[in-house]
Amino acid sequence: MSSYKIQKFIKDLLNSFRQLLPTDMMEVFLFITVLILFIVIINLTHNTSIFRRIKETSRCYRYNKDKSVLEGIFKLKAYANNGDNIFDITYDTSSNSYIIDQKCEQGKVLNKVLIKVYDMKRQQPETLEKIFMCSKDYNLLINKPYYKGDLGLVRFMELDDTTFFDDRRVEQLVD
Repeated sequence: MSSYKIQKFIKDLLNSFRQLLPTDMMEVFLFITVLILFIVIINLTHNTSIFRRIKETSRCYRYNKDKSVLEGIFKLKAYANNGDNIFDITYDTSSNSYIIDQKCEQGKVLNKVLIKVYDMKRQQPETLEKIFMCSKDYNLLINKPYYKGDLGLVRFMELDDTTFFDDRRVEQLVD
């Protein structure tokens, strides 16, 4: 269609609306149309901002973006009640090992903690007593740390749920 035909079609459409509705009603109709468009645009931008925030903070999205997961490396961070990172546990399922790294600021205060780990070679959980020399006293035997990281590892640390490791063992047997 040429631009002339499009313009003629729009003019005819507007004229037919004008004939159906009086001038005052036409203004009301246009006002409602603009208002609906404005509400739809506001709603779309609001939903888009929520989706972006969820995409940045969701474990599911971060899990899929993390390249180390494809290599069989899973990380868990332990935090004290004040939000300080105390230690990290890194599980390497390809070599069936784990590493515990101190992350609290090095100091002279003795912090003893009982850490649940999963021994992938013996395929059973065990509890290790670790001592970290930090700059603050976190009293970790009374104030248990909270965990962030892979959801299966968090479930293991808080609920003794070993399905995360059982699933990895089955995947290794299938491969």
